[in-house]
Amino acid sequence: MTQPVYTGERVIPELQQGDPILVEHLLRYMFSCAFARGKRVLDVACGSGYGSQMLADAGARAVYSIDRDEKTIAYARERHGAENIRFLAADALDLPLADRSVDLVVSFETIEHLKDVQRFLREIKRVLDQEGMLLLSTPNRETYPGENPFHTREFTPAELETIVRSVFRYTWTRSQFSSFASLIGDPEHVNKHHGRFGSPAVFCHMPASLADCLYSIVAASDSIIEPPDDIWIMLFRPPWLHSWIELFGERAERDRREALLREKDRLIQLQTDQLAMLHSSASWRLTKPLRDLKRFAHAILRQKRGRCSL
Repeated sequence: MTQPVYTGERVIPELQQGDPILVEHLLRYMFSCAFARGKRVLDVACGSGYGSQMLADAGARAVYSIDRDEKTIAYARERHGAENIRFLAADALDLPLADRSVDLVVSFETIEHLKDVQRFLREIKRVLDQEGMLLLSTPNRETYPGENPFHTREFTPAELETIVRSVFRYTWTRSQFSSFASLIGDPEHVNKHHGRFGSPAVFCHMPASLADCLYSIVAASDSIIEPPDDIWIMLFRPPWLHSWIELFGERAERDRREALLREKDRLIQLQTDQLAMLHSSASWRLTKPLRDLKRFAHAILRQKRGRCSL
């Protein structure tokens, strides 16, 4: 099993248990799953492949998943391979797909890594069906904390929407932010009104505008696309997410053990083959009388030592 090396550039769920960044990435893919059923989907910069699996599980007809790193693609193929997912090592600026061959393109946390953003967007438009849709996200340059050495260019929400609109006719934008949450209340009431945050307590503070969000998510198309009214929320450690991440960890450990067993079997077979070659070699046959004489001499010596001890 190909083992991933965590550098911080790509999310690997089984290596990032409890990491808020993982929750942010998972929520974006959950959001995109709402548009995936029955669609031909392209996942640009798919990374370790967990998001592609989510799209496939959500009912996508086919998922084409690309990443520039061949080792990452090998890992994704082994870990998340399925009949309706095709993992490809390819460049986001030169997509290996025919014109108008997909209905939905998702590309999360990709555009900030690229130098030629216009070419990237034109390539996406080329492979998208005329009524297809792009979903992409990027950190907000004004609010995202710290510097990321992997980023080439960062955008504000307004800048991102402007550059996307230079290629696509229609867009809408949503914000994403993260906030620690704790809750007190009647479970039945909470489940019944799970989407409402009412007075007197301020349950969650939404940014006042897109300019204040941590990430911006843009949908783009050459056809009119209606934005959803839903609010998408994921708690940092819901039980099902904990179980899912644990499952990834168990799979990784199982694959590691299986790889060690395969390597052990390979070494045993190699030693067996080498021993067989040695026994069948001409020098082994020619030196057999000498080995027999040596064993005979050792036997006589042991016999004499036994007599001397009496």
